[in-house]
Amino acid sequence: MMDLKHRTGLRKAAALLAAGVLSAGTVCTCFTASAEGEAAEDVIITVTFELDDDIEFGKDADPADFEPVQVNITQKPKVKTPKGKLLKDGLVFSGWTYDGVSGYLQDTYLMLPADTTEDIVFKPCFYKNSATVKPHDVIYSIVVDGEPVDLTDRIEETSGRPGQLVLPDYTRFYFDESHCTSKGWTDGTNIFDGQYLVMPDHDVELTGVISQLVHYIYVPGDVDGIVGNTEFISPVFIEGFPNELAAKDRFTRLGYTITGWTSSLTGETYKPLQTVITPAEDSTLTAVWSPVQYKVSFKPGLPATPAIKVDGSTGETIICPEMEYTKDGYEFAGWQDAESGEVFAAGDEFVVPGVLPGRNPELSAVWVLAGQTPTEETTQPPAQETTAAPAEETTKSPAEEATQAATDAPAPTEKETQSTTAAPGEVNYGDANCDSKINVSDVVSVLQFIANKGKYPLSPEGLVNADVDGKDGITGDDAVAIQQKDAGIIGSLPLTSGE
Repeated sequence: MMDLKHRTGLRKAAALLAAGVLSAGTVCTCFTASAEGEAAEDVIITVTFELDDDIEFGKDADPADFEPVQVNITQKPKVKTPKGKLLKDGLVFSGWTYDGVSGYLQDTYLMLPADTTEDIVFKPCFYKNSATVKPHDVIYSIVVDGEPVDLTDRIEETSGRPGQLVLPDYTRFYFDESHCTSKGWTDGTNIFDGQYLVMPDHDVELTGVISQLVHYIYVPGDVDGIVGNTEFISPVFIEGFPNELAAKDRFTRLGYTITGWTSSLTGETYKPLQTVITPAEDSTLTAVWSPVQYKVSFKPGLPATPAIKVDGSTGETIICPEMEYTKDGYEFAGWQDAESGEVFAAGDEFVVPGVLPGRNPELSAVWVLAGQTPTEETTQPPAQETTAAPAEETTKSPAEEATQAATDAPAPTEKETQSTTAAPGEVNYGDANCDSKINVSDVVSVLQFIANKGKYPLSPEGLVNADVDGKDGITGDDAVAIQQKDAGIIGSLPLTSGE
């Protein structure tokens, strides 16, 4: 299907390239041309197929197909050229043209430009197929970096008599050293890229349209909490053609999501997956981050009792709620953060942390025996925690351990040593934050260390504990291995090389 709109779009693209900008306007604004909530007014034009008195219909032509047609440009800007040949004394019917430059074969659908407002008149093209009429040639040339390219034996000869529709060569050329490609041809005014031209009464000189091969370089920006890759270089795109920008999950950052990409060329910000016109040079697109909105969960740790949910976004300060439930024989002593282990009293301020995607910040109720007063305060700032001497390990069944953690925890002045605690002098693989436990807090410690070693250092012992993936150095693979251990996917750490 030949496309009138194609040529118009290429002209617009060429204008954008000349300005050297990255623009989404040509592709995107066409869907929002009318005011929001207001239907676009229909634009209806008449398409006429003009026939002179000396033209007759061929055997396969139905005169009804040549009648004027109404086209609703707003709803369906498509028209079909009539089927069948026309006859004119001594001449051969070639096709149709509306501007004398671009040609369209018979029985062909074509899209009209979306901005068309005037009626269109198509005229038939005829040529004289006679030895007395000299064909004219299409002469091709390509210039790259100021130097002409030798096209000998690389392009098929194209010629035609005046009025004949001819299709310019469709060969694409790639120039690796100059990092560019040829895409279509131009006579200085019109662009032909798979488009027929109506041969005039002279040779036609066409020059290759050279487009740069361009990469988009995506970066997360100078922010902390990045998990995984910190740069992505896109595949090659061709200058002047539309493409979609990266999605919002191109990078992962604890507690944040990507809401836009800022171009180094224009300074403008575009939405993830927005369609833009490829610029004439590589460009860097920096992520724009917005805090994740969480449902912070305060878990009472009581049977059949729902958690208390408080809305909050990453970095926002919320107030720890009052305990709405009671437990026989126990008193509520505060809320313990699952990430840091810090205990907050009801009414304390709590800064919402960023957590791994798919999770919400969680705090669990701390219950103490009635009449037992904690020896250390649970309010901010946190008092120094006293750890029981690891001389004797306390072993619990999984059910007892779960109950103790959720409900019967003693006052936060002393911790019992869990089964994951290393004996003195041993390496407790996975315990990156050296709190004698292996859980998601260690995963976060490793990821924060990778993102910003100066701001989130690990202790010498923590560096040894965190290196669990069977390879030297602390990487994201260590965090993955610790998370798998916490989830029970793997049984023990460290992993062996190749595991």
